[in-house]
Amino acid sequence: MDSTPQQSSYPPPTAGSFDGLPVKSCAQDVVPIIATAVQETIELCTEAGSDIWKRAQSRHSKLSVNLYAMMFCDSKKSKLGLAVSLIEFLCILDDIMEDLPQMEAKKQHELLSQVLLDEPVPEIDGQSLETFGLDKLKHFLHKMKLQIMSLSADPGLNLVSVLKQSLKDRESGPSSVQTLEEYLPHRVTNLDHSFVCQLLSWSMDIDLTEHDRKQHTLNQFEYAIGVIAGLVNDYFSWNMEKSQIRFRNAVPVLMKQYSITEASALSLLKDIITRQIHQQQSFKRELESTEISRDMKQYIEGLEHLAGGYIHWCAVCSRYRHSYP
Repeated sequence: MDSTPQQSSYPPPTAGSFDGLPVKSCAQDVVPIIATAVQETIELCTEAGSDIWKRAQSRHSKLSVNLYAMMFCDSKKSKLGLAVSLIEFLCILDDIMEDLPQMEAKKQHELLSQVLLDEPVPEIDGQSLETFGLDKLKHFLHKMKLQIMSLSADPGLNLVSVLKQSLKDRESGPSSVQTLEEYLPHRVTNLDHSFVCQLLSWSMDIDLTEHDRKQHTLNQFEYAIGVIAGLVNDYFSWNMEKSQIRFRNAVPVLMKQYSITEASALSLLKDIITRQIHQQQSFKRELESTEISRDMKQYIEGLEHLAGGYIHWCAVCSRYRHSYP
């Protein structure tokens, strides 16, 4: 799918700058596909006028910045709408689950994952998905599965399997951690990063060879992209999140680990993100110095565009307005 390079710095200047990851956008003729997928997903997964509905709408309220046009700028037109719908679904799910206690949220994720097995949704302690108003999500997820499988049987089955596992793994980490090193694997997991990588590959019709997949540096590159995305979200969303009853964010972890103030933790987090981007670029250079397939080269570029677009959106979206060190 044709895509267009965009400005690679992250305005406004006070938002900080995480240079190094390219930003591109889909061709204008596919933007309506994205808009339709977003609004249909919000309509099917939320109650109009509810707080969750308002949060979903605010994700896309800055019309000059199209989150999914940047994240999926390399995806095939035939799969773009589904890819967008699945990520928007996961974003809505985040907004819903963060209002529940961790163990209850874990139960609900388990129930949702069973929808992908075509099994009846069981009751746990007399409480089903419907009790928590998540019936809309259950039906939407089942619909997504059928559409994925209609496009590609084996790749689609693999994608559904990874999504099922990602839902089960959510909320599986400890309620608190002591260090950033302990925090990062759980942050990447709760970002659904393995599924996002699989979704991107599926949407781009990428078919990595066995030789490609066995390269340890590819796994390091993928993980580095997940760490960058997770920490960038923590950095820009902290002011919004810190008033919530339950949050997961690197800022309080760093405050506790190094006995520093909130402002110092934000400044340190910015430095850590910059170092992570340099590390990711090192992995990329190492991969490109070896013999890799054309599909693998496209996949690496696709992951960079996905993360670069996400950083750009986090820096300018209306949801995350605050001052930055």
